[in-house]
Amino acid sequence: MALQISNFTKLINNQKQIIMGNWILIQTLKKALASRKFLYTAVGVIVQLLSDNWGINPETSQNILYGVIALVLGQGWADAAKK
Repeated sequence: MALQISNFTKLINNQKQIIMGNWILIQTLKKALASRKFLYTAVGVIVQLLSDNWGINPETSQNILYGVIALVLGQGWADAAKK
């Protein structure tokens, strides 16, 4: 009987860890998706990866990347000024 209770307790603790891990992941994703720097970077990466498929020439793709870098740096500067 004690062995069954011990196994049940381990199972409950594992479930708690999984739930907590999922909660942390969801909170991190919410915070990242609310971040302008994250969104700018995600768009920049997507454009770079799909530029050939979309028919964007390399020069335009590079200019988009430079624009995204400027946005991320500018947003970082603005965020630093807030603190």
